[in-house]
Amino acid sequence: MSARGAAVVAVIMLAAVNGAHGQTGRRFDGAAIRPNTSNPGVASVAPQSGGRYVAVNATAMMLISSAYEIREYQVINAPGWTSTEHYDVQAIGDVSALDDVRARRDALNEMARNLLTDRFHLAAHREKRPIEVYALTLAGRDGKLGPSLTVSQVDCDSRPIGRDRPPAQLTIDDFNKPPACGIRGSATSWFAGGEKIDSLVTELSNDLHAPVTDHTNLTRRYTISLRWSVDAASATSDTPPLPVALEQQLGLRLERRKEPLDVLVIDQIERPTTD
Repeated sequence: MSARGAAVVAVIMLAAVNGAHGQTGRRFDGAAIRPNTSNPGVASVAPQSGGRYVAVNATAMMLISSAYEIREYQVINAPGWTSTEHYDVQAIGDVSALDDVRARRDALNEMARNLLTDRFHLAAHREKRPIEVYALTLAGRDGKLGPSLTVSQVDCDSRPIGRDRPPAQLTIDDFNKPPACGIRGSATSWFAGGEKIDSLVTELSNDLHAPVTDHTNLTRRYTISLRWSVDAASATSDTPPLPVALEQQLGLRLERRKEPLDVLVIDQIERPTTD
């Protein structure tokens, strides 16, 4: 069998597995789905460890992204209404036999996937596709890091994350500099202590609303300070546009390229049966 033929078979087998997964397994004991036309501006999807699943003003795309633990830009072939029509979902499932928080969350996500299958008639499969990404690389050939990206000197694995001082004792100044361990940030700043580059990649992906992949080969834990401007009009020397801030402050660069990434391909989805 050719490599291409093997790849096609692999995709078909994976699609079958995902399709079967949607028809079996854990389900919520009860679930209500109602259209939300008030558009309050705030939207959330919140699986809770006690077995409750609550979504407020959420789009079908948000529900899919949460249930499949995949970013929205990795969902392919979804119709437009999945990102514009909003719903409230309340559901309850039995996770009492599971002691581990991660296991409970996995169980709730499985129930959510089955809810999407039962009520939205969702059918989907996973595959790899070449898509446009931002590749995070070192800016200079000498590998020199920027002044705001330094190796952390704190053993964060031996202390609670983000607990330099009790929250009540934190000041405004504390939110303008990296914590010893953990992450703080705002719409135009991001500070981290004792974090791997993966955390920065996630932050950049959130801000750019696009996939970011790590090509820095930086493997240690770092203290990071990043300040930028959201547009050229408000940019200053201390807060330049994000690409400039990355290079000047961290010694890193973003490059556009195509890379194969895991995606979820929507084969079928319908507006839900509501309560």
